[in-house]
Amino acid sequence: MDLERFKEKNKILKAITLIILILGVILLNHFISPVDISGKNNSEIGLK
Repeated sequence: MDLERFKEKNKILKAITLIILILGVILLNHFISPVDISGKNNSEIGLK
């Protein structure tokens, strides 16, 4: 196993994990409080 290659894969994995975590938090917030002002604005923008 090449150490440099392993480090690169690790960086990519960490980035993907971060993105998934952020998306998960956004989705959770949206489902927990869909009546939130920001949620309403987002749905209105999506309908237009």
